[in-house]
Amino acid sequence: MRLWSIGPLLDVVIGGAFYLALPLMAFVFRKWLPVALIVGVLAQSGHLHTLLLANFRSDALLLGVLLAIWSRRESYRRAEPTILSRSRLLRGLFVWAPILTMSAISTIDPFSTIVGLRVGDWNFGLIAICAAFVVFVASYDRNYVCPGGWLRRSLIWVGGRSYAIYLVAHGLRLPQMAASHAAAGPCSEQHFRSVMAASLRLAGDERPVHVSFQSRGEEVELPADLVQQYPDEITIILQYEFDNLIIKDDRLEVGLWFKGRYARVVVPFDAVTGFWDNTVKIC
Repeated sequence: MRLWSIGPLLDVVIGGAFYLALPLMAFVFRKWLPVALIVGVLAQSGHLHTLLLANFRSDALLLGVLLAIWSRRESYRRAEPTILSRSRLLRGLFVWAPILTMSAISTIDPFSTIVGLRVGDWNFGLIAICAAFVVFVASYDRNYVCPGGWLRRSLIWVGGRSYAIYLVAHGLRLPQMAASHAAAGPCSEQHFRSVMAASLRLAGDERPVHVSFQSRGEEVELPADLVQQYPDEITIILQYEFDNLIIKDDRLEVGLWFKGRYARVVVPFDAVTGFWDNTVKIC
């Protein structure tokens, strides 16, 4: 099943489970609850081996609870950014810059890489931090985020019903998600080629990549005995014993060991029939 087909449903389930688990956490950790929440946020920072695990993240929820706990302390009142009421420039920098950052990050392909890091490994955490900062500024109810008037009243009305809107929106998307899953495209499509290339660059011990392809596909290079053994389709796993991985616009080339024997394998993307980044099926 495609990740984006089940992701919204997992979001709803995990969100509901968190609100049930929070009272239990408060009972268990008591005065150490803030420490436990901070540890939970840090444990989810950094990397996720698959985008499937991204649907089990709770760092944004944990940051929201930490902010609520902090709001009962004197240090929260002293931290109020009152300077924002006197400078439109600072208000734009400290409020709209995080909002625009979240919007920009959400448009980037999670499987693409920036400075050698897959976007899907850090974008969730960065969005959570940006959102928590905006909520922090807005929590003082001083018109820092939005000036008074109809726009502010409209945003407050929507915000007060945001979770209900979220549930209704996902309910309306169920037919679309089902149709998307039924209409899975072939791996030869250009979009999937870029996704495969990004995943291949990060293949390794902790992130295995599975590639299924036509054994007798055009321009496929595979040892003859393997072609005889798997005449139609074969799956290779890039995790431990591989080297010299070369990713081109239309193919991948890699050195593999088959029962102790080294061989060079060439797989054009047109011959790929299935591709998994760890447990996530890409195409």
